[in-house]
Amino acid sequence: MDAKTKTDVKDTISESDHFVVGIGSSAGGIEALQELIRYLPQGNITYIVCQHLSPSHASMLVEILARDSNIPIETVEEGVAIEPNKIFVTPPNCHVEVSEQGFILVTPDKEALPKPNINKLFNSIAHQFGPCGVGIILSGTGSDGVIGVASIRACGGINIAQSPD
Repeated sequence: MDAKTKTDVKDTISESDHFVVGIGSSAGGIEALQELIRYLPQGNITYIVCQHLSPSHASMLVEILARDSNIPIETVEEGVAIEPNKIFVTPPNCHVEVSEQGFILVTPDKEALPKPNINKLFNSIAHQFGPCGVGIILSGTGSDGVIGVASIRACGGINIAQSPD
């Protein structure tokens, strides 16, 4: 995508556009996720939660977040369509990417950290959704997500980061 001014990008987005919002969080970010989930607007928006998880334990993240949400939440599955007005949660031990056909799950190498990788998700959102892509980074001190938010921004999308305060 060519570099565009803020006015040019705004002019290319309409109320009918489908926005895809990636939400990246470290393993300790459950409280920040719960707080954010309470206030997410409904509409022509898909939310994808990418939280660092232990690859060897079953995740209860969908059930935990569902307590605080009015938007349906489910675990990402290979090939499932990216539907609006839904929150998808990445499964343990999988990287997630988006494509025109739906979700792509990639099993990482055993040595690969972090799992899931926020940069991979955000880069795919930037590539597929351009100015309708959003990257939100919550909690943590690591650098996972930095490259991905830069990709989203370069494609005209929006980035939001939780303040350490």
